[in-house]
Amino acid sequence: MNKKCRPLEKEEYEKIIETITFGFEDEKGKCYPNKQIASVFVVQANTGLRIGDTLSIRLCDFVKDGNRYHFNNFREQKTKKVRTFTISPEIY
Repeated sequence: MNKKCRPLEKEEYEKIIETITFGFEDEKGKCYPNKQIASVFVVQANTGLRIGDTLSIRLCDFVKDGNRYHFNNFREQKTKKVRTFTISPEIY
């Protein structure tokens, strides 16, 4: 079976973040909000990092440069590549 992947639409992405951030309840049960997971997802979606790399990020990894933030010399776990990312203040 060949499954096709596609990028999320903006509305789908926003709905996922909203659902994770605020939770939901339906006839099958309740899903409690989890702002930490929502934050990880936002960082992952905005940097393109793998989940393992995203989970290893610490607040001290952010470097402030004027009114911007960036990761300086961030090494990916799988590929061992060193990358530098500029992060918007909203993501920080």
